[in-house]
Amino acid sequence: MAKLSPATDEALEELGRYTRTLLDGCSLQIKQLSVTQLNVNFTKYNQKEYQVFCDDYRIQFCEHYDDPFMAVDKFIELKKALYK
Repeated sequence: MAKLSPATDEALEELGRYTRTLLDGCSLQIKQLSVTQLNVNFTKYNQKEYQVFCDDYRIQFCEHYDDPFMAVDKFIELKKALYK
């Protein structure tokens, strides 16, 4: 089995840490960028749904995801694009 590079290890650790935080019912926010689990904040959502939202002047984005890993992955992608 191949050993992952340190950068990949860091990226996987960040993905895991953010996903665990999201699954614990907490939201993540960095300035104008956020990811949240909608059924925690809004009771009309019966199934788990995750929203990634960005209201920065450079990137306008709002998308809902069923998979928390996909939501966190998009959150990290936008974070890197905004805050290099």
